Amino acid sequence: MNHHANPAQSFEKLPVFGFALIDDLSIFCDAHNKKSDDRIFPVQFLPTQANSTDTGWDVRYAGPTVEVSPFSYVKLNLGIRVCAPAGWGLRLHPRSSTFVKQFIHGHIGIIDNEFNNVMHFCGQYIPDERDLKKENLVINFGDRVAQVVPEKIQKMIVQQFTNAELDGMYENKKPTRNGGFGSSGKR
Repeated sequence: MNHHANPAQSFEKLPVFGFALIDDLSIFCDAHNKKSDDRIFPVQFLPTQANSTDTGWDVRYAGPTVEVSPFSYVKLNLGIRVCAPAGWGLRLHPRSSTFVKQFIHGHIGIIDNEFNNVMHFCGQYIPDERDLKKENLVINFGDRVAQVVPEKIQKMIVQQFTNAELDGMYENKKPTRNGGFGSSGKR
């Protein structure tokens, strides 16, 4: 008798997120494809995973080529809207390459369950200080710039205490840390 559960049967039912592409995306793709050998199609703007084990789903920039000057902020249209299932939302994060290769310090976004507008990714271009040229950053139509991560909505109870009461609560917990921002060590 096999006592091991089938891994496929151990997963709970996966949530279904509905995505819609902006109406002008086909026009933008056609215009891009007329002047580029790198063909892009509207369906490519739906979130995609490079690997089935990835946590995030890549999303693309759906606007005209933009030049971002050093230290400027940018708001990038992702060309998609989402309808999240009940009890779910999305976190919008930069891709690791957005920072490492493009020096965009991305802002993390929360896509609430009832948000129904076009999604945008926002960040600031801060070039490497060793780069003396400090050239403008070019972001092209179809570039993968961010990723969405599905997130189950968590509830919490907010209860107010005095600082003395809170200190007493921590004394009972016997905390092992005092501080933040790297207080747990470097290695």
